[in-house]
Amino acid sequence: MKLRRIERGRDAWALRWQAILAIIDVSIISFFIFGPFLRSGPSYLIIDYMIALWILAELAARAFATGSLGVFLRRPMTWIDVVILATLLFPNALFNFAFLRAMRLWAVSESPLFSVILRRLGCHPYRDVARASLNFLVFLFMVTAFRAGSGNLNSRDKWNFCLTSA
Repeated sequence: MKLRRIERGRDAWALRWQAILAIIDVSIISFFIFGPFLRSGPSYLIIDYMIALWILAELAARAFATGSLGVFLRRPMTWIDVVILATLLFPNALFNFAFLRAMRLWAVSESPLFSVILRRLGCHPYRDVARASLNFLVFLFMVTAFRAGSGNLNSRDKWNFCLTSA
């Protein structure tokens, strides 16, 4: 099945597709990072809903590629994407949970493409260090977002708190 090959394949064709999907993921992550600064703009909701459609299509494709709904529902990234999808579909009601969108960075570090890129750059021995660094960055963002969320801070202040507490 081609969807499964795209998701986990290591041949040139699958890696090209994974690279395209990784570029889209990095673009989505950058929108998530700059989202609090763009929130007042007129195109914010349009981009937000376009990303929601993309994540919904990605979820459907992964569910179809898995073949078993039980296996699909046991994957942590499935639940992360469902929560992210909810924050995208209801941005005003769930804006305080938008920090969970940073979990997409974790998915990028877990993809086979990440290992291939490190191998081609000659940094394959540092793969675990690179993954641990990205995991730590996600963890730091989650912890500071929860901690900063306890006060009356807006998203811009939470982002500044996250950057300065590192």
